[in-house]
Amino acid sequence: NNGKYLTTNGSATSWGSINPGTLLQVQSSTTSTQSCTSVGGYSGNSADDWYDIGLSVSITPSSTYSKIHITINMFVSSASSQYRLLRNSTSIGNGNDGFTGLPGETGSTLGYNYLDSPTTTSACTYKVQVKIHTGSNGTFCLNRGTTGTTAQWASTITAMEITG
Repeated sequence: NNGKYLTTNGSATSWGSINPGTLLQVQSSTTSTQSCTSVGGYSGNSADDWYDIGLSVSITPSSTYSKIHITINMFVSSASSQYRLLRNSTSIGNGNDGFTGLPGETGSTLGYNYLDSPTTTSACTYKVQVKIHTGSNGTFCLNRGTTGTTAQWASTITAMEITG
């Protein structure tokens, strides 16, 4: 019964319906903490590997027919990096290639939207990962201000459940 729910008035039951496209719930996570990931040198991290950046949100769909609209707004500093969106441990959106951003060292705001069809009523955790492409050395920072020493920005990931 896609988009239907059972209702009762105490003596009779019937099927009610929810219009497709109705917003059912919103979950959001914002961080203003500055975090940096380095590759090469003494960091122990390798270039071209994927790293969590600390931006994630969880939502539990109420129906297997629901859609989840993901909106990401983040302030990043990196010479050359690529990003991907994961649902639990599965890369979604643009697949393993992710979405690319090549912001300058002083930072840029990146936005990304994706409409997911998870076909589950189990909890889904959406998170962003980064891959740094700078040869042997490089650093990616989330929320680093133009001075490079303190967090001056905030990054947000929002999940909205919409009826299918």
